[in-house]
Amino acid sequence: MSKAPLGPQRLAATLAWLFALALLANTAAHGARYQWDFKVYYYAARTFAAGGDPYAPSPQNFTPAGYLPFLYPPLTLTLFRLFALPPILPAAALWLGLKLIALAALLTVWSRRFLPLRALSAPTVLFFLLAFNRTLYTDIITGNVTVFEDLALWLGFAALLSGRPWAFCACLILAAQFKIIPIAFLVLLLLVPPRPQWGAFFTGLLGFAALFSLNALLYPGLTRQFFANSLAVDHRGSNNPSTLAFFRDFADKLALPLAASPALY
Repeated sequence: MSKAPLGPQRLAATLAWLFALALLANTAAHGARYQWDFKVYYYAARTFAAGGDPYAPSPQNFTPAGYLPFLYPPLTLTLFRLFALPPILPAAALWLGLKLIALAALLTVWSRRFLPLRALSAPTVLFFLLAFNRTLYTDIITGNVTVFEDLALWLGFAALLSGRPWAFCACLILAAQFKIIPIAFLVLLLLVPPRPQWGAFFTGLLGFAALFSLNALLYPGLTRQFFANSLAVDHRGSNNPSTLAFFRDFADKLALPLAASPALY
């Protein structure tokens, strides 16, 4: 007995999933070509483990996307060192696998707490893959930390909506150790609950400051290098990955003084 043919919607969803899986398979099969952000983390961690300066220019910073310096606080290198133990290709495969697990967890959080994803139809699959200038796909092929950061943020948002402000603080403190800006979401503690959670708000600020200050206490020289590298980033345009560069574009459009962009940042 032959199977009934696929309906148009199911066929479209199947093709969309095959397209998504083909893109992921291509990324996994060409680890030497993609995941250049992860390679920067990897070689910075190896340099750090050998006692060198992970913020200094090196040949490994030249990638298919151009020159990419290491732009995270030195404390994060203790995490990246774990991935720098094996050779680069197995390490990149492990990083990609963990990112896909984190992405699945992120979609689960979204579906359960924010926007139910009852059926991953073709438009839904293509939306997550290609929307907003291919943000998700770009993150996968570059090997950035964004998916992990997003998972921590959305777990925090879910905790806040469930009446758990302290769990929200913990998630934000962890997420902000990489790119700092997520700590600004602490202001939601004053806006979302029926009563402003001033205690949790100030505790979150102090917790972030205490953990982040370990960078300066443990690695004062590297912390200065981190801030110097971060302020020197000037990627512009539609693929701009930097909040500081965004404010520089904004200041340029309004003909503001050059010093205005760091102040806005």
